[in-house]
Amino acid sequence: MSGKELKCATSPKGANKSQTKREKLQKRIAKAQQQGRYNKVKALEYLLKNSERQSLAENK
Repeated sequence: MSGKELKCATSPKGANKSQTKREKLQKRIAKAQQQGRYNKVKALEYLLKNSERQSLAENK
């Protein structure tokens, strides 16, 4: 691949939005982990897990 993202023709329009939301949460988790804020890591992981569940439920 030449650095371009491949888009699936069957993917919903909101897929990119949910993907960027997940990426932001993952970055926040990494930052909190580096700072040693383990309770914040757990809270953000909870949000990440539930946002993935919600996006899967919406796509059905």
